[in-house]
Amino acid sequence: MRTQIELYQFGMNISNKVLTDISKLKLEPKKQKLFRINQETNETKVQTKIVCVYEYEALEE
Repeated sequence: MRTQIELYQFGMNISNKVLTDISKLKLEPKKQKLFRINQETNETKVQTKIVCVYEYEALEE
């Protein structure tokens, strides 16, 4: 199974896409973080989106 992982970096932009064969990796969950983003739809209405970020450690099998 292959998947495309988007990398978001600040500063130097050297690459933003990586092709990884995750069948050769063992993924262990490390952290989970929730945060909210305010999105203004018009001058009087503001919507809030909840973003969940998962962090995994990739180990070779």
